[in-house]
Amino acid sequence: MKLTQSRGLRIIAGILFFITVFLAVLSGLCIILMVYNNVYSDGGAYVREDIARLIFQRKDNAYYSYAFSLMEGDAAPSVKSKYDEQMSRENSNLAVTVTFTDDRNEDSEQILLKSYETLSDYQYKFTSTWDYAHVKNNHKHITVTAYLQSELTAKDAYYYVMPLVDFIIGARYTLIWVTVLLVIFALVMLIFTMCAAGHRREYPGIYLTRFDKIPADLLCLLYFFGFMFSIQIGDEFMYNDMSAVIFLVIFGILWLSLAYTLILSIAVRIKSRTLIKNTLIWRGLKLLYKAARIGVRVLAKIPLYYKTAIVFVVWSAVEFLFWAMGEEDYIPFWVITRPLVMTVLAYIVLMLRKLQKAGEELACGNTGYHVDTKYMLSDFRSHGENLNNLSTGFSLAVEERMKSERMKAELITNVSHDIKTPLTAIISYVDLLKSEGLDSENAPEYLEVLDKQSAKLKKLTEDLIEVSKATSGAVSCTLQPTDVGVLLSQALGEYEERLRDAGIEPILQISEESVTVLADGKLLWRVFDNLFSNIRKYAMPSTRAYFSCEISNQYAQITFRNISDLPITVSSDELCERFVRGDRSRHTDGSGLGLSIARSLTELQGGTFDIVVDGDLFKAVITFALCE
Repeated sequence: MKLTQSRGLRIIAGILFFITVFLAVLSGLCIILMVYNNVYSDGGAYVREDIARLIFQRKDNAYYSYAFSLMEGDAAPSVKSKYDEQMSRENSNLAVTVTFTDDRNEDSEQILLKSYETLSDYQYKFTSTWDYAHVKNNHKHITVTAYLQSELTAKDAYYYVMPLVDFIIGARYTLIWVTVLLVIFALVMLIFTMCAAGHRREYPGIYLTRFDKIPADLLCLLYFFGFMFSIQIGDEFMYNDMSAVIFLVIFGILWLSLAYTLILSIAVRIKSRTLIKNTLIWRGLKLLYKAARIGVRVLAKIPLYYKTAIVFVVWSAVEFLFWAMGEEDYIPFWVITRPLVMTVLAYIVLMLRKLQKAGEELACGNTGYHVDTKYMLSDFRSHGENLNNLSTGFSLAVEERMKSERMKAELITNVSHDIKTPLTAIISYVDLLKSEGLDSENAPEYLEVLDKQSAKLKKLTEDLIEVSKATSGAVSCTLQPTDVGVLLSQALGEYEERLRDAGIEPILQISEESVTVLADGKLLWRVFDNLFSNIRKYAMPSTRAYFSCEISNQYAQITFRNISDLPITVSSDELCERFVRGDRSRHTDGSGLGLSIARSLTELQGGTFDIVVDGDLFKAVITFALCE
């Protein structure tokens, strides 16, 4: 089983991808913040002080509350006792002073919330000031000043936060390499899940879910608008620090999941080759293309005079529109369009002149004249192509007529020769019998010659009738599943002895698979019979003849191959014509109708019959479509 087909591995890879991305984002944000705050240049001094200040500012209202109680004069001892306990060296790493300043006099009162003999062991100083109005008819300012000691002994917020800050700052260079490794690992997990996407153990190809069948551009558009909508919603939470953090976390997880799903879907679409085709843009372009093709077809069917009328009406409407807009607008339009109209008219005249020239050449009998239609408009091009086809048709008709006349003359000559030869022999031997009488000692020999020549004449007559029926389609043909391998073996079994007597060694090569085609067994037997008879008559003695039946590209091919005894002086196409033999001298036995009958009967059954001649090698190939 391939790793990409394991659902468990895909799930594990997905989980590791999300965890790695989350850690990479955190470390990346830390690096960005440290770069922004010059940690890599000053060693993090500014960041440490800034974070310490932020922690202090979260609690400075408590010091303000203590100062307020002192100014009111109520519960001051209890408040002082409470804050003395909270600000003791065991409970706080800060030393805080509260100072009251009166606007009308410069007297100030200072209260030390945590007193030491010296402040030399404190590293940071923070100050906050508030206005306290109308206290005993005085306007006063409250200033809270805090000092953070260098050695953090008390377990307050500084005790837990500042060591973590020091650790991150100390690992600032290591964090870069960790981030790089996290990104690489996340990419590896992403590539693996992309390779595994679409593969299922029970499905051989690429499996498309319903989500993968949604048009890709529509999906991307929905993702984009959803992302922008989420950003607008996020603006409402940015005024609250905690809400902003929660929103950013939820927003990041949600859109990372959606982006991950979209990437996997795109990978599946690429592998199934549906990324471009399964888009609304592609479908729209296909519809436009089909509409344009339909429009072109409809326009092509409209007669030229209707097209001319349509162009005239549209042009007149445009001119009327410009004229109605005012004379000042019509004059520039008229000036610009006149050269265009003259150019189109000149182009049309040139095309008409080309067509006129072609007609004159054809009328003069120049059937080889060709019209260049490369730059013609549709109707003119169509007419020019018709003239070219007419010229080609004239040439083909003349060539076919000449060929037909030549073959007709050869046919009459060959038929006359093949009928005259046995008929002359019959007449001669009949005269001999008349003169010598039936009691002559030569009478049996004469009768044998008469019997042989009359049988030859009868066979010639039957072949003529059969080839006429096969050519005209008058032969009854019943197609049914036929195993041509078995039929070829049976036919060879009948001819094997005669072939060996003629000095020909038959070699049969049949496919191990059953080769079944739709054919008429009797007619196909007749085809085989003609080919075997042809080989027995014309093959060179002491040679081998090969007979094969095999399957090639959903087709059955039956091949007969042998070496000709005499040189083949005609082409492959001519061998299948009636009364044509391999030698033009016609000294060999036969009527020259066997191959013509074989081709006609094969084509009548829906097959093809081809002759290949390579030197003295003769090959006949019969092809049928396999029966499903």
